[in-house]
Amino acid sequence: MKVLIAGNPDHVSAASALEVDLGGGRHLLVASGVAHVDRVPESGGGPAGLVQVRLGIVAFGVDQAAPLIGLAGLTGDGSGFVFAADRPRVGVDSESDEVLLSVETNGGSAGRLGSFSYQVVATILVNLSEVVVAVPSTPATPATPATPATPSVGEITAVEPGSTAIPTFPGQQSGPDPLAGLYPDRGSHVPASPAPHPIITGAITWRTDVRRPPAEDPATVAPFFTVTANAHEMTPGSGPWAPAAHLTPLAQGRITGLTVGEIECRATYEVRDAPMFRQLQMTLAVAAGFAPQSLRVERIAGPEVFDLNYVHTSEAVDFTIIQYHLT
Repeated sequence: MKVLIAGNPDHVSAASALEVDLGGGRHLLVASGVAHVDRVPESGGGPAGLVQVRLGIVAFGVDQAAPLIGLAGLTGDGSGFVFAADRPRVGVDSESDEVLLSVETNGGSAGRLGSFSYQVVATILVNLSEVVVAVPSTPATPATPATPATPSVGEITAVEPGSTAIPTFPGQQSGPDPLAGLYPDRGSHVPASPAPHPIITGAITWRTDVRRPPAEDPATVAPFFTVTANAHEMTPGSGPWAPAAHLTPLAQGRITGLTVGEIECRATYEVRDAPMFRQLQMTLAVAAGFAPQSLRVERIAGPEVFDLNYVHTSEAVDFTIIQYHLT
């Protein structure tokens, strides 16, 4: 089995994901990308020929899904080339609660798979406490207690209040699951904690004689600072600048606090719901009106490039603003 991470551009290029809140604890998920199978070695833990793409989306379950795949890149080394990529399935990892796309592949001896494109449209469950299920009405005084029938596809199984079971919904498939060993029964797995809310925090310091705010109010300095969480990617480049780092803005921070001292001022910032499964780099831009002097910004604490995931959900990066001294 090969495992690809959608947030890693070496694994999946042109990766994108869109979530729309449908209410009732459900989100509509649309995810797409090009999975580069030939760049990832076999990891074991599953049958040969199985490719698993981790989409970087947290969910408690998949209500309905319509995955689509296409062969986007093939490599042939001789005649008799045969390759198939089919049976796409969408599920949720029982440990990390991450939405997964699995594709069964079958390659001939004369060739190998380079990459395939995918698109996933799914309704996912993000908050079980808000899921609305239909409970059929029953007569007030039934003549004979009815034996509950086994629900068929298209029916909804109601869940009693306080139960830890997960309801079933229309569109779920019945019968044996060829990937049952990889996707344990979700009915016995209810996450103990809600989906993580990744956050990036930090401080911005400068000498008070560079600029003294009139009050310890973050609003007095917030218009001068632009704190950005950027996607960090290395591009081939050319000449002495190869390779070169390319930054794409993903999320903006906000100033949350300000302390004015006699020698130094300190502002704090945060980026809530920061992007996950991406290589990130923080930047700080200072508007020209902040001070009449020429200024530069330096990172003084925290990593230059980092990523957030289910285990590492927070990071801190500090900056300082320094006045140029021309000689």
